[in-house]
Amino acid sequence: MKKNFGIGFSIYLSTDIKKIENVINKAEKSGSKYVFTSLNISEEKVNKNFKLEQIVKMCTEKNLNLIVDINNVTKDNVNLNLENIYLRIDEGLTLDEILKLSEKNKIVLNASTITEEDLEYLKKNNIDFSKILSLHNFYPKKFTGISEQYLKEQNLKYKKYGIKTMAFVRGDELRGPVYEGLPTVEEHRDRRFLTSCLRLLSLCTDIILVGDIDISDEKWMELKYLNKGVIPLRSSERLFSGKIFENRIDYSEYVIRVAVSSNIGETRKDFSEYIREELKNKKIDIQKKQSENTFIKRGDVLISNEKYLRYEGELEIALKDLGIDEKRCVVSKIDEKDIELLEYVKILGKFRFYSNF
Repeated sequence: MKKNFGIGFSIYLSTDIKKIENVINKAEKSGSKYVFTSLNISEEKVNKNFKLEQIVKMCTEKNLNLIVDINNVTKDNVNLNLENIYLRIDEGLTLDEILKLSEKNKIVLNASTITEEDLEYLKKNNIDFSKILSLHNFYPKKFTGISEQYLKEQNLKYKKYGIKTMAFVRGDELRGPVYEGLPTVEEHRDRRFLTSCLRLLSLCTDIILVGDIDISDEKWMELKYLNKGVIPLRSSERLFSGKIFENRIDYSEYVIRVAVSSNIGETRKDFSEYIREELKNKKIDIQKKQSENTFIKRGDVLISNEKYLRYEGELEIALKDLGIDEKRCVVSKIDEKDIELLEYVKILGKFRFYSNF
């Protein structure tokens, strides 16, 4: 199960300062720790030094890690002697120039283009990889983003050197002038936001950044849960709301099997009593459910009944169609739109049910 990851967002110099402040406040509440901005956008006609200093000040106050995208031109056009920032090397700089910059600056390498030979050269010249991050490109133009396979291959190269990897997902308020989203992976351009985030984690990405200007309140809430290692799942019944459940470490391919503890009690008996009380409060008759012999489908929320003896009260979610099982009762169903999230529970390890945020 993946636990050590982070989230972040992007802000741009041409965006109104009030809007930037609003996004930073929302991002802070979501648990974001990283901020990306770029000096390489030719369409932005602003005083870049002044705007960047404003952004640095706001990020410093919020204890956010600011990543500033530079290239061989912009590195000479702005004041880079600012504290608390990472310099992300986009293009046009030689490896020796990167080494020179790394002597006084925190560096973010281009994860989409730097090769293993480049990493070996940097290593031989004693770069301190513990102070280095890597960040993939985003791709504003449709059909130009990289593949999931290539992203994973690049990420695994960086893992060999102990370097954390970062990648972008598309937002809702799109950045111009193309307005086709700013994802790293092309397949994610039109994919659901949370699924794209989970896919990146499954592909050995350590930090997920929203590429565009802003996202909806619901997606900020999804990011908040994601940052806690929790996948939110909408269900048909208002059951178990507010509780965070953990998938067992020795997880099954057929069901998400909730670990007995899950902060409910120390024993199977404690957990079973909690389940029984919850069903009683929601007026769900487990005996009646048992007699229905419902065909169990993927996404069904299951409770083991008394026929399972010591396993009575065990909570599960079906990952596949399981057919009729007289020892398991269907007490709720995961919303059809969220069924695709179930396969990622094994990555984060935790989930919660909700009807509405």
